Amino acid sequence: MTTVGEIRRVFPRAEEAWLIEIVTRAPAAGIDTRTEMASFLAQAGHETAGFTRFEESLDYSVGRLMQVWPRRFPRIEDALPYAHQPERLAERVYGGRMGNRESGDGWAYRGRGPLMLTGRDNYGAAGEALGKAIGFNPQRAGIESEAKREMQMDKNLRTVRMDDIASDWADAILRNDTEKRQEAMARLRQWNRDNPTLRIDGTSIMRSVRERVKAAKLTGSERFIKSVPKAMKPEARESLRP
Repeated sequence: MTTVGEIRRVFPRAEEAWLIEIVTRAPAAGIDTRTEMASFLAQAGHETAGFTRFEESLDYSVGRLMQVWPRRFPRIEDALPYAHQPERLAERVYGGRMGNRESGDGWAYRGRGPLMLTGRDNYGAAGEALGKAIGFNPQRAGIESEAKREMQMDKNLRTVRMDDIASDWADAILRNDTEKRQEAMARLRQWNRDNPTLRIDGTSIMRSVRERVKAAKLTGSERFIKSVPKAMKPEARESLRP
C-alpha cells in the first residue's frame, strides 16, 4: 500500500487532505497496485503542479498561448487579445466543444480536480458516475447513513495515518536513523493526543513496523516465494535451484 509519506516525498508541497483522500479511496477505484498508483500520481501530479493547484487559471502570456495552442494562435497578433484574459480565452478554446453550448460555458466548465476535468459533457458524466458510485438517492439519504459514512472515513484516516507513521518508523530502523525514529514516535504521540477516539495502539503500530522491516529484509528470491500461492511454493523453490 502506498502511504501519504511516500507520496509527500515526491510532491513535498502537496495538500495533505488530497493525499489522504487518494490513499484512502484509490483501491475502491481500481488503483490497487503500486504500478497503477504510480501512473495515477504521475498524471495527476503533472496536471495539478504537484497537487497544489486544482483549478485551471487560463492566465497565459502571449508566448505561452502560442506554445499551448499553436494552431489557434499561430501569430503574436492572434494571441494578443487573449493574453491574461482567462475568461475570454476559455470561451475561445473551450466554447462550442465538449458539450459547451451556452455563453460562459467555456469558463464555467474549465479544468478542475486532480485530472483537470473539462467541458460540460465531462462534468455531467463525472457527476452521473459519482452518483452511481456512492449510491446517491436524495430521498433515501438520511442522517444515519451520513453518520456511518463519516465514521468509516474516520477509520480510513486512522489507517492511513498509522501506515504513514509505521512506514517512516520502519525506514528509520533499517537506516539506523535515531532522529527519524524519534520523529515517528512523536507523530504517533501527537496523533493520539489530538484524536482520543481514534487512538493508534502500540501493539498495532509495532506489528505494522515489524512486518515492514521484515519485508524489507527479504531477498529477491524470498519475495518471489512469498508471492506465490501455497500450493505452488515447492515448484517455485525448485525453480530457484541453480
